[in-house]
Amino acid sequence: MSEHYDAHCHIDFANNAQEIAMKAKDRNVHALCSTVIPSSFVSAEERFADAPCITVGLGIHPWWIDEARVSEVDVAHFDDLVRSAPFIGEVGLDFSRRRKGSHARQVEIFQHLMKSTREHAPGRPLFIHAVKSCEEVIDILDEYGMFESNICVFHWFSGTREQFGRALSKGALFSVSMRMIAQGDGAFITSALPSDHLLAETDSPPHEGSPWSVDTWIQEIENTTQAIAEVRSEELEMVRQTLKANYQTLLSAMPTHR
Repeated sequence: MSEHYDAHCHIDFANNAQEIAMKAKDRNVHALCSTVIPSSFVSAEERFADAPCITVGLGIHPWWIDEARVSEVDVAHFDDLVRSAPFIGEVGLDFSRRRKGSHARQVEIFQHLMKSTREHAPGRPLFIHAVKSCEEVIDILDEYGMFESNICVFHWFSGTREQFGRALSKGALFSVSMRMIAQGDGAFITSALPSDHLLAETDSPPHEGSPWSVDTWIQEIENTTQAIAEVRSEELEMVRQTLKANYQTLLSAMPTHR
């Protein structure tokens, strides 16, 4: 049976997430599920406890900060959980037009999360959201020594070629989706990535309470893998093996992964 690897998803958003997780185990789907707030991490860990193919990360998403859904209690909860979290994600900054009003609060929390991660979860993968904010995100990661202390993974990178080069020179990895490939410099970045810096993602499902199915999920992973192979002019099986190896390298950096 074919194996499928999704390095960044939000499967806990699905309205039938537990059912999908159990089917994923039977269908050889392996996934890193990023969460958006600490309580979601706790809930997803419980729901997916019998699905060892899904590993859950601890995150505070900038959208939730912008929507005032993150309190000081949530930040403290992150600090309590970060020591045991397999990976950190999704965290970052979003300065798109509708989000930039929370600029200062986003920066304040992101800096705090980086300090907490560096101190209590060194070595673990860190999945980063950076929309209209790549320069500032890279600056903060640099300031807090995150490129040296952790494995920094930019998901759906949308920065400039220069920012891509800067992050890559620091050792960052990049998680690629079909939507990233289709936008801006996404195809260029995907083709330019060294093989050992490349991951595949779906970033799905898109919203809390979304209807979803394991068949839809597998198809999206396969479509993404095919798109990566085409952009890189590589054999599909070679890309499959690359994505599997890089995914497993991330797992090996997670001291508590199941």
